[in-house]
Amino acid sequence: MSGGFGAGFVKGAFISLIGIGAVSLVMPLGQVDPAGKTQVDLSTPASSGFNAARSDTNPVLPVTDQKVVPVEQQKPQQKPKIAVLAQPVPAPDTSPATQPTAPTVAALPKVSPGAEKIAVITPPA
Repeated sequence: MSGGFGAGFVKGAFISLIGIGAVSLVMPLGQVDPAGKTQVDLSTPASSGFNAARSDTNPVLPVTDQKVVPVEQQKPQQKPKIAVLAQPVPAPDTSPATQPTAPTVAALPKVSPGAEKIAVITPPA
């Protein structure tokens, strides 16, 4: 025995797979007819009503006693008058607007760099 039990098992499995593959290539394929096994009767049952005779006739419209009478459109007798304004409309003001000014800033108190207190700024009343 060369290589022990495990190596022999692997070699035997490999040789068996090669033999099975060779036999499957030699054997002819069977005639497969899937339509013969799966064919279903698709005919309509006699009592279903789908194969009943139908009378194809032209549609019959309902009869009414109403008549369509064309209506004549009336023409306006006078042209509408356009009202004239007594005073002309003033033209819009196109002069440039005045520039806004910036608000004045209150003078900030001077704080020395070594001060440990926090300066509180109060707005002027």
